[in-house]
Parts: sequence; structure tokens; C-alpha cells
Amino acid sequence: MTDHIQEAAHHFGAYAAARYHGKSWDEIEADLRRGWETPEQHLEAGWDEIKEVVRDSWSNMQRELAD
Repeated sequence: MTDHIQEAAHHFGAYAAARYHGKSWDEIEADLRRGWETPEQHLEAGWDEIKEVVRDSWSNMQRELAD
């Protein structure tokens, strides 16, 4: 995974935490997958490749928002 893709995945996870604040990962994962895989994203990595990076970023931001 390139640094560019990893950075995009981190930003996507942080955005998701703010947008879906208070929801569980299971509630939002399908929406996030669809958002990541939209044609206008033109990203070189599929969801299965980056989802753990997104989830880690989402989890970290969820903890920060809860403090």
C-alpha cells in the first residue's frame, strides 16, 4: 500500500468517526465500503486492502471524540 493510499485511508476513517459519531463499526462498514469504492474516488486500493487502516483511524477518533 502506498503512503498516499494509507494517508487517504486514515483521513477517511477520521471523517467517518465524525460523520457517524456514536455508531458501531458494524453499523457503518457497508456505507464506508460503498463510499471508498465509488468511481469518483479513483483510488488504487480496494476496501479489503485498506479497511483495517480505516478502522484503526475511526477507532482512534471515536475515542478522542468521547473524551
